[in-house]
Amino acid sequence: MSLRWMVPRALESHDPARGRVIVHPTPGTSSPQALAHDLLGALGRAVNRLNAEQLAGAAAGRAVTVWMVTDQIEDLVVLRADRLSAGAGT
Repeated sequence: MSLRWMVPRALESHDPARGRVIVHPTPGTSSPQALAHDLLGALGRAVNRLNAEQLAGAAAGRAVTVWMVTDQIEDLVVLRADRLSAGAGT
């Protein structure tokens, strides 16, 4: 069953100002750092921010979580999450 129609429709619902963020991860994402960059981009933040703050690994994930709480993000959808490697979301 093809779900191609769902991706554009999901991306249309992306609205950080209303607390909904849709993340389209970089294909082949295999690290928490890469996913954190994708999340920052979806939040409208500069993706180089983590490097500038020297945040990596779990610290990068915590920083993104803080930005999401600060921005009052209530809904987070990660497209094709089933295709992420096991370590990407840790």
